[in-house]
Amino acid sequence: MKSSIFVLICILGIVFLIGCSSSDSEAKEVDESVEVVESSAQKSDETDSGKNLEVSSVEESVEEISELLKTAMISQELETYDDAAMYAQLAIDIIDDSPSDYMSNDLFKGQAIQAYSAQCYNRFKLKQPPEVLKNCSKLIELDPDDKWGYYYRGYTYAALSGASFNSDGGGPFGQVVVVQNPLEDLSDSEVEKHLNVVSDLSEYIQIDDTTAVGPYNRRGNAYFALGQYDNAIKDYTTASGAASHGCKWALTNSGIAHEKLEQYDEAKSAYEAALEIDSEWQWALDGLSRINEQ
Repeated sequence: MKSSIFVLICILGIVFLIGCSSSDSEAKEVDESVEVVESSAQKSDETDSGKNLEVSSVEESVEEISELLKTAMISQELETYDDAAMYAQLAIDIIDDSPSDYMSNDLFKGQAIQAYSAQCYNRFKLKQPPEVLKNCSKLIELDPDDKWGYYYRGYTYAALSGASFNSDGGGPFGQVVVVQNPLEDLSDSEVEKHLNVVSDLSEYIQIDDTTAVGPYNRRGNAYFALGQYDNAIKDYTTASGAASHGCKWALTNSGIAHEKLEQYDEAKSAYEAALEIDSEWQWALDGLSRINEQ
């Protein structure tokens, strides 16, 4: 009898211990689950906080860049291009120092495009070819459809191809080409620059040919320098036709190109058309003089 009671007590004790162990295990699992939930919630809060901070930082950068560009534009209007370049560069410095993923923000990228576009113009006005090329290339990288990057880079390559660098691009319609065999003295570097002129101004014309009198004439000059006289004449003709009262520059250039092809009647007509615009236009007068000596 005593033996049976002892066995029963042992069995009850074992059951009790098992029950306690099970409860402790379940409690531990519950505690661990709570910790996981709390940790996830904390991480979520930290992520949301980080996103909010990032958005705030982008917006602050956009606002700061915008204010600098407004000041740069005022300086441009006052034709104080040193000041305009300084403020635009401050904006660019902020852009360059910002995290690369900021460019995924449309407002930030738009400000970046505006900053580099302004700096292309400022550096061109200040006759700083390396800076023009650098800023225009960056502008084109950010927005391949921005015509001004191609315009100022193309005009700068043209200026570097032999002519002195002129802040207004040699006048609204470009410079008159020189009557000589252009390929005789061109270095490989100069040939490359002329090819760059053709490439960049072709991009500009493709984007917007409604205001392309100057680019057509300047691209024609590059074709002329490369000995591609037929292409040059096409561009000069287009430039002259696009100008409201004709273009004495383009007409004279066309006459010179016709001379190179020994098309003297066409050359004479081009010079006479230029003189109808400006009767004292010396380049056209010189051209007629050469024709009459043939």
